[in-house]
Amino acid sequence: MIHTKFDIEVTARTVIGEARGEPIEGQEAVAWVIRHRAIAGRFGGPTLAHVCLRKAQFSSWNDGDPNREVIGDMGSHHVALMQAIALVERVMYSHMSFDLVGGSCHYHHKDMDPKPGWAIGKPQVTTIGNHAFYANIS
Repeated sequence: MIHTKFDIEVTARTVIGEARGEPIEGQEAVAWVIRHRAIAGRFGGPTLAHVCLRKAQFSSWNDGDPNREVIGDMGSHHVALMQAIALVERVMYSHMSFDLVGGSCHYHHKDMDPKPGWAIGKPQVTTIGNHAFYANIS
C-alpha cells in the first residue's frame, strides 16, 4: 500500500500524541494498530490520515486533549516528528519491523479503570509499556 506524505505525517503525529512517553516499542505498537485499522477498512476510511483523524478514535486528536496542541504545533522539522516519521515508515512498509501487537486494532492504557466497554471480557494480545492491546474486537 502506498501512503502519501500527509498520511505518514498525520500518523507520526498520532503516534507522538498517543505514545510520546512510551519506549520506542510502545510507539511502534501504536503505529501497528493504525496500520491494522487502515488495512481492515472499517475504521474511518481508505487512508492512514482518515483512520487517525476519525472522530473519537485517537484521543490525541480530540478537542480539549492537551496532546492535540502539542502535535499540532510541532514544526515539520521538529526532531521528535522526524523520528516518528521514520518509525511510521518502517512500520507501514515493514522494513525491519515486526508486528508487535499480533494484529491488534485496539488498545487502551493498561491502568484504565474501568476498562473500555469493548475490552471487557476480551483477551489481551500483549501489553507494551503502558498500553494493553487487543485483536478481534468487532
